[in-house]
Amino acid sequence: MVFLGLLFVACKESTITNTVIFPESDTSTSSTDSGPNGQQSLDDINIDRALEHLAALQEIASNHGGNRAAGTTGYDASVAYVVEVLEEANYTVTQWPFSFSQYQILGDPELSIGSELIQEISVLYYSPGGTVEAPLAPVNLMIPPGNQPNASNSGCSSSDFLGFPSGSIALIQRGSCTFREKVEFAQDAGASAVIIFNEGQSGREDVLEGTLGEPQGLSIPVMGASYAVGAFLAQREGDVVTLSIDAVTGEVESVNVFAERSVGDPSARIVVGAHLDSVFRGPGINDNGSGVASQLVLAEELSAEGHVPAQRIQFAFWGAEELGLIGSSRYVSSLSDSERREILANLNFDMVASPNFARFIYDGDGSSFGTPGPNGSDLIEEEFQSFFEQQNLPYEATAFDGRSDYGPFIMAGIPAGGLFTGAEGIKDAGQSIYGGNVGEPIDACYHLECDSEDNINVTALKEMMAAIFQVTRWAAESDDLRSGKSTKSGRQIELDKKGCHDIR
Repeated sequence: MVFLGLLFVACKESTITNTVIFPESDTSTSSTDSGPNGQQSLDDINIDRALEHLAALQEIASNHGGNRAAGTTGYDASVAYVVEVLEEANYTVTQWPFSFSQYQILGDPELSIGSELIQEISVLYYSPGGTVEAPLAPVNLMIPPGNQPNASNSGCSSSDFLGFPSGSIALIQRGSCTFREKVEFAQDAGASAVIIFNEGQSGREDVLEGTLGEPQGLSIPVMGASYAVGAFLAQREGDVVTLSIDAVTGEVESVNVFAERSVGDPSARIVVGAHLDSVFRGPGINDNGSGVASQLVLAEELSAEGHVPAQRIQFAFWGAEELGLIGSSRYVSSLSDSERREILANLNFDMVASPNFARFIYDGDGSSFGTPGPNGSDLIEEEFQSFFEQQNLPYEATAFDGRSDYGPFIMAGIPAGGLFTGAEGIKDAGQSIYGGNVGEPIDACYHLECDSEDNINVTALKEMMAAIFQVTRWAAESDDLRSGKSTKSGRQIELDKKGCHDIR
């Protein structure tokens, strides 16, 4: 059976307009000294070595069906490559096993009204398979849509389903709550299937793609659709619709990869993470070969120079991130209280070479998006800000919403932070300071077959690597992280659902 990949809409991209920070033009504070106590020099970044790692990941994908997705031979080969590189760099490498429910779509979904076949549809990941023929019942729709994403709350409350005709196919609009919550309310109301269509604002008009988080607890087929299809179907209330999805779920074994050297205090660790898997649809060279390559070069250099940190540095390469942060979630949930306390911080690097890039720092102190991370997350954010300011490079915050592998850490009260250069979101006029093309996607190949070696911005990768190297060194020496001090009041955030893809 063939694994047919789904294109997931980015959840890594913030939909809230944010302010670009312009550093002072005075360069007198910049330093070119590299090392734990000096400014990391861009000139010292071994970008050629990073590109070698990316070329290796591309070759792996090319030789294994075009992807490196979890549960495939392409992922297994990626694991073997990372293990070989790290062992050659004198790291102790551990493969940490876990299992997950692998989803297989066995054929294209179908939707029709009478003899009229409807296009622009998808299968939401983890939807049960099945064929349903039933009347269509719209649920609290907002057509035309509001001015901002998540203006619609269609299907987000049991009250939306009062009087819902049992056995009907629920037509629901994207917005406000997670896809799974909408489906659970519909299922409880007696719906035989669900169609969730995109909300309709700019950037939310195409075919809705996403995940339901996990297969457990779902019993009805769930289809995605474009806004245009949803607006059309909204006029066909009561008409009989035929919906068909051919998909199955099975258990798959996979691994996270951990690497460390026996230097630094083993009771105080900094976990530096990047996800190793791609989506099924492409090789995943920006997402997230870029983060993997950055970590591999850093690991190699720290070992070559004999770096001895105060805190032990543990490199983590997460599996099944693209299926809902599965590898990192399994790991964090397995930790005892004492093991959690040993982790002073998690640094996360997921997409750091986007072709039409912006420079995003996770909003650890909550000053831009209102949700601070655990105490210490603000300090990590400040260190990244300081690096870019010393380099006279503009930057901005991105939402600290837990939709990459740092999410399970902040849910467990562990400080976290990281960098991001953008996904499929459109570059706006305020972001012209980064260069590139305003009005175009930051990464037009996000989760597509074209996310290849040609989809890498070398300038962005070099700048992000320099920031990664400096802040990792700082975190490994920081007395403030070790003592739990923080300049701002943070708190453990609460996340309704986990998943790197769009869930709402």
